[in-house]
Amino acid sequence: MPRQHRPSVIAAPVALAASAVLLAGCTGELQGPGADGSWYAADQPYAGQLEIEGFALADPINQARHDRAVEALGTAVEVSVSAGAVDARSYASAAEAGDAPDLIYADRADIGYLAARGAIMPLDRCIQEAPVNLGQYSPAALAQVTLEERIFALPDTSTVPLLVTTSATTGTERGGALVESVGADPREWRVIQLWAAAEGTPLVTPDGRTATFDDPRIVAALDGWAEPSAETTLVESAELSTGVTGGSDEPDVEPQFGPVVDGAGEPIAVLKGYGWAIPVAGANPATACGYVRAVTESETWIDAVTSRAATPDSADAATDAETDAGTEQDADATGSADLAPLEVAGLLTANATADAELRGWVTDTDDASAATLRAAVDEAYAAAVLPTVTPADVSLKRIWSDAVDAVRSGELSAAEALAEAQLDAQNALDRGWANLAQALDSRTP
Repeated sequence: MPRQHRPSVIAAPVALAASAVLLAGCTGELQGPGADGSWYAADQPYAGQLEIEGFALADPINQARHDRAVEALGTAVEVSVSAGAVDARSYASAAEAGDAPDLIYADRADIGYLAARGAIMPLDRCIQEAPVNLGQYSPAALAQVTLEERIFALPDTSTVPLLVTTSATTGTERGGALVESVGADPREWRVIQLWAAAEGTPLVTPDGRTATFDDPRIVAALDGWAEPSAETTLVESAELSTGVTGGSDEPDVEPQFGPVVDGAGEPIAVLKGYGWAIPVAGANPATACGYVRAVTESETWIDAVTSRAATPDSADAATDAETDAGTEQDADATGSADLAPLEVAGLLTANATADAELRGWVTDTDDASAATLRAAVDEAYAAAVLPTVTPADVSLKRIWSDAVDAVRSGELSAAEALAEAQLDAQNALDRGWANLAQALDSRTP
């Protein structure tokens, strides 16, 4: 049956607690924790150590943003960064034992789980006292880190799925129905979320309280899932750069980028991304908040890109110079080369103000490939839906993957596997919401 209309997440409202109203950012230097017990006061600037986990500084944009944030904190703060990805389960266990950094950069899908485990704190004080301008962030991205009307992270970088098509034939450029033509593994949580969004068949009810893994349409989809296509590859927009080729064996075929579409040919996407969360066990929450405020500001994003931007003409000239001199392209003090428009075309910052500025910068260049890719990203983003936010997403991913494995191994039929998965998923949801309530009750306002 035809699915109902899906409203875009771009204009989706975010329910916020009264204590987390939209606050205008202040001007001047960021301040540190004061003697009066507030986190921010002019008499005591930021100081001490700030340990960050999960942020990759190998990315030149991340490095530029990090440098700006460190500068904003002042010279009395010693900052260290670990680039290794944060594993939610391992991190939560370590945090419960009191072993946690001051700040983590984590998948937004993991924020609810970490909040329910009591591993990260609501950001009410950070938002109020810094203050943080919530109005600059994408409402959809903020919704992904909001549970029980409390914000547990500030969003940073969003991504939507795109198809890379490498066939010279027509008819597959836009992918077709997800189950029939996309090269994707149904064990992946993002893939089944895409299918569910395309079919209007949620895996969890909109209120996040009830699992629907055993819905007959989900059972039928898993039972009849097609083999991956060799001509289309599902990628995240954040992964796209000048190095994307799609793996085509036909050298004359340029890879085509486009949104995933449903059986009716309509674009469909599920929004995902990262966020900054402050651990309960961290030793320096005020400084962590100051770093997050600075690293996610609109001006930080814009400066990180445009100050390092290379126009197509200057990039060509640099390439010619390399050839003549037989040396590598000149780099700046950080050792990173200039950014070309195509390297920024897939970037979604989760900051609505920055996204608008950077979109204009990409489309105003003479780089046709960058403009084409950006148009595909924008089309997918405009059609994106927000997955239901729950405190049990980490568990739901594992439960779904285990069910698919049981079907593929022949151990169980799709109906049997998803009947078991439904029980496990409901238990995980019930436990997650109960744990979140307990974690919130245990914290002082």
